[in-house]
Amino acid sequence: MLLQEKDERINELKREAETLGVFAHYFKSLEYKRLEANTEEREIVSRPKKRGQPGNPEGPRQ
Repeated sequence: MLLQEKDERINELKREAETLGVFAHYFKSLEYKRLEANTEEREIVSRPKKRGQPGNPEGPRQ
């Protein structure tokens, strides 16, 4: 009984390791340029806009 549970657990862990290996391979194969472009876009979006500029919901300062 104990050996059967141990074998089942070993098989579960092997499947999980294989799944993690697939994810690791996927993320390693991504193009870095695409990731860098997303970082630049986030920097542009995260900069606060000055009052009175288009896209600022506060509108002009009075």
